[in-house]
Amino acid sequence: MLATRAMATAEMTNKWVSALTDDSAGITTFASCISLSDMYGDGDTKLVLAHIGSSKFNMRLKVYKGVSVIAESALADVPTAVVSFNNEKITLPSLAIASGAFIRIYKNLKPYYQYSTPSTPIHIVEQEAWSKASQQELTHEELFTVIKGLANEVSLNTKEVKEKREE
Repeated sequence: MLATRAMATAEMTNKWVSALTDDSAGITTFASCISLSDMYGDGDTKLVLAHIGSSKFNMRLKVYKGVSVIAESALADVPTAVVSFNNEKITLPSLAIASGAFIRIYKNLKPYYQYSTPSTPIHIVEQEAWSKASQQELTHEELFTVIKGLANEVSLNTKEVKEKREE
């Protein structure tokens, strides 16, 4: 019995590993473009991912049950993130897909709504750093240091603004 259980565990592990390394699946995506969702409200969680394709014309939203694709839909732009969420008024989950300057909402794998994210001006220090780097006045390491410092500065400023709002 113990040997049977060990064989079953090894078999499941082998199936899992082969599913992750199956070259014939043809999936190219980012970790942020993968989500789990009960897409159809049937109590069965499905794997939802945004396939970025090999060119800008092969981008697809795919839904998997096990290792089989059960549904897919074309995407308008290269995806950067996918998240499943429940709308208060609708019982089935919706998908929010970030791509370009937009967040697109999909319901039942069909485009439903598009939010345009506001653009923000580039920080003066970052703009100068990129300009100097393009003229080879800054090394890659120096550019990285400048941008990392700005990221810390901006996140601290954002935190201060949030704390002031809460007071």
